[in-house]
Amino acid sequence: MEHASAAAPTNNRPSSLPTAIALGAIVAGVVLRAIEFTRSRPLWLDEAMLALNIASRPLAQLARPLDYDQSAPLLYLWIERLAVSVGGVTERTLRLLPFVAAVALLPLSWVVVRRLVSVTAAAIATLLMALSVALVSFGAEAKQYGVDPLATMLVVWLAARAADAPNDTRAWRRLAIGGIGCLLLSQPAVFVIGGALIALALDRNVRRSAVARRFAPPATAVWA
Repeated sequence: MEHASAAAPTNNRPSSLPTAIALGAIVAGVVLRAIEFTRSRPLWLDEAMLALNIASRPLAQLARPLDYDQSAPLLYLWIERLAVSVGGVTERTLRLLPFVAAVALLPLSWVVVRRLVSVTAAAIATLLMALSVALVSFGAEAKQYGVDPLATMLVVWLAARAADAPNDTRAWRRLAIGGIGCLLLSQPAVFVIGGALIALALDRNVRRSAVARRFAPPATAVWA
């Protein structure tokens, strides 16, 4: 009986295994992305056509429809243009922003999913993202696809923070400003923000919050 009583607290301790799996997955994911990035593969067709627009136009001209049947978010194009202005028109310079976004996605995914569901589910999600062939590849391409997952996760994170603290004006300001940035950086962000707005509107605590009622309509108007 004494032995069983002494062992009980140990069995009730939260396991550190999910955290260890997530940390290992993040390290492995960063290594895989770094290897793919440093390969410096030649630009494939869509990358090259987008790169021609970025390299040949000043910032103001990037706001106009692109040549060669290309499309990309304005903020993404501006950051890419500044990058090639500093580092030259090279494969690595053009792919630097997607690479940084792909690396940042891994720890942010762990933080966001752990906030929304269980630690075990967050570890599994982080592992799947770290080893995803598509996400590794997109992190080493001069297209905006490597940035889209990060923008998606940012919107979810900011919306979750607003839902957790509906009376916190700072949370709503961050969501409003972050939503603008994500819309300028990622085209699919419009669908993510739409889903986040629906989720917030269905949340009972958000509907009861006077702060939410004050901030949500103007934020939605600005996003629109």
